[in-house]
Amino acid sequence: MVVRWLLAAAFFVFAPLAPAAASSDFPNESDRLIATAKLWAAVNYFHPFLASGKVDWDAALVHALPAIRSANTPAAYGAALRTLLDSLHDDTCFINDGSSHPAPRLVAGPAVVWVHRGVHPALMMVDETPPPFTLVLGGGVTATLNLSEPSGVRFTPISAESAHDDVQPAYPDTEHRILASFKLWATVRQFFAYRDLMDGDWDDYFAEFLPKFIEAKTDQDYNLAAAAALTRIDDSNAKISSAVLDRYFGVAAPGLRIRLVEKKPVVTAILDDAAAKAGMKIGDVVTSVDGEEIVARIHREIEFIPASTNQSLAVEVCQRLLNGADSST
Repeated sequence: MVVRWLLAAAFFVFAPLAPAAASSDFPNESDRLIATAKLWAAVNYFHPFLASGKVDWDAALVHALPAIRSANTPAAYGAALRTLLDSLHDDTCFINDGSSHPAPRLVAGPAVVWVHRGVHPALMMVDETPPPFTLVLGGGVTATLNLSEPSGVRFTPISAESAHDDVQPAYPDTEHRILASFKLWATVRQFFAYRDLMDGDWDDYFAEFLPKFIEAKTDQDYNLAAAAALTRIDDSNAKISSAVLDRYFGVAAPGLRIRLVEKKPVVTAILDDAAAKAGMKIGDVVTSVDGEEIVARIHREIEFIPASTNQSLAVEVCQRLLNGADSST
């Protein structure tokens, strides 16, 4: 696989996600959350109201998630999603769960729509209002979204990120962990230029890593779930960092440099006199670290390191393979 560079400055105009196939069966919790992620992302990236700065779309999702997760009927599921959409205060967007059939309020003429330059939102005038977009959410529940606004509306573009993102703890509550998984999935889904070169389908990967975000019992579980999810894009330019991950891999490195030679970690440089005095020599092969057999350690760590090629993965793992706690031996 060739090393791939993400061109964040490229100019894109995005179309909404394609609706999922309808199903007569009521969706389980995982399927409801995946459908909700599609609804959340469609509004997050394409609804002009978010540029007003008056809608905290992240907070709206966090508030609605408990009812979405516990819903056991189409009516309860629809009501929970309706709570989410109500935060937009836009009567052209609505949920239909079979209990009622709201009539769409059509908007005609010129309109403003979202466009993106990299990850920065902006608004653009179009001559004709795009038609409403219907997203099938399962269990007979659908969402109708009007992802434009009449041209007379003037908004000042703002950051798409919620202001409360910076104050989340290392181990957020379940709803915020779900929000984080939605953001990771949606960002790659909408902005990553090389999804067609992935080894698998990103939407399928989302169904795999979403439960791990939910089931994480500790800050380390949560951080490793996020790191493992990011490895699926197979890109060395993708980086994930946190104090928790630093602690997992080890914050301090010994005064040595190693590289894989015939699949074995070999010492190629001595950077610290203390290492030389301890008996380390160039050409030594590392067989274990802190009692952990080296091959097992390599396989454990590469599960959480994004890389485009085996060569870049080898470089990345060698940079942290010998790390440990500060002041440890």
